[in-house]
Amino acid sequence: MHLLILPGNSPNNKSWADAINKNLRDLFSSTRVATYKHWDTGKPTITIPDELDRLSGIDDAGLVIFAKSAGVALALKAINTGLLSPEKCIFVGTPLNWARKENIAIDKLLEGYETPTLYIQATQDPAAPFAELAMLLKSIGVANATLKEFAANDHEYADIPAIRSLVEDFVKQ
Repeated sequence: MHLLILPGNSPNNKSWADAINKNLRDLFSSTRVATYKHWDTGKPTITIPDELDRLSGIDDAGLVIFAKSAGVALALKAINTGLLSPEKCIFVGTPLNWARKENIAIDKLLEGYETPTLYIQATQDPAAPFAELAMLLKSIGVANATLKEFAANDHEYADIPAIRSLVEDFVKQ
């Protein structure tokens, strides 16, 4: 299996994604951390169409997507449009509130979503608390969802060993 890491919106997520990569790479035959165009241009927010263009041409045979925050929205859009067909996904800090504020129809992108996915969500994540995400996934009937509550009240997901443990169990299924 091959791992594609799609970080969150802020350039500060690059070092977090690199730490995730370092801690997960032995679970996969190859890993890649995406960087975003807006990080180089200084624009404040990811532009999904630009990043979809950058993802085109990725070989998705045996692909596992690990996405955090805005990376989740990007992954969902890539899957919804047929650009990528991963075997599994790991979504950390699904950003319901941010996506809605940015006019990204994340609820619609999740409708009919069937890729086996591990959702790791902090109890009181300001981007969407665990209970809100769980309720949404249930109400729209998202298939193949495994939800894990992350004991935190922020959007940082700093306990990388705990994340690794959840990911390791999920990819071995």
